[in-house]
Amino acid sequence: MKSFEKKELQGSIRLPALDWNISFFSGHQQDIKSGWHYPSERHLAFEVFYIVEGAINVTAFDNTIRLESGDIMVLYPNVWHETTSLTNTTYFNFHFNLDDERFVTNLINQGILNFPNGSLKNIPLIKSLDKLRDVLNKNMAYTFKDELKLHVLLSDFIFQLFSSEILEHTPLNSSQLKIASSIAYGIRTTLQKNIHSYFNEDFIVSDH
Repeated sequence: MKSFEKKELQGSIRLPALDWNISFFSGHQQDIKSGWHYPSERHLAFEVFYIVEGAINVTAFDNTIRLESGDIMVLYPNVWHETTSLTNTTYFNFHFNLDDERFVTNLINQGILNFPNGSLKNIPLIKSLDKLRDVLNKNMAYTFKDELKLHVLLSDFIFQLFSSEILEHTPLNSSQLKIASSIAYGIRTTLQKNIHSYFNEDFIVSDH
């Protein structure tokens, strides 16, 4: 990073400027019965599974991943997946994104991230996720202060996730990763351009 150009500020130590959009949606906790099944789907965001109690199977890329109590998994964008409960289960789930290419590419290149209960990186992530769960309100009545708190807690989760030096992941071949990375980033960029065009130039969006 270069110093300020103005001579009055050239002796200062700068911090980087940030212009990020962080999204968080579909956050929920649910109790499900054995045999519960969610059909195949995909998203334009990262998805987090945290098994509070019980066990589920998540199938992605023809791999079936068993998640049990305390396990955490992060799916990257544009991955087709389906979920089946193996027993009565309580799970916590949400989708998120941060529109920085360094973040997106780094996480996608790790593959499907698994953090088994009790593993080195699982412990700080569980602490972070439990703080997010504490915001849950049975009446689903949230204030602006609650939303600000969510933003802070999500940022902490992203920091814990990104700063991990030991990432345990489901291996995928390099071509799958490169394709998934390019598709996810390309789709998001295209959507952003279309949205800006719609609002700025009366761009007409078809039913498709």
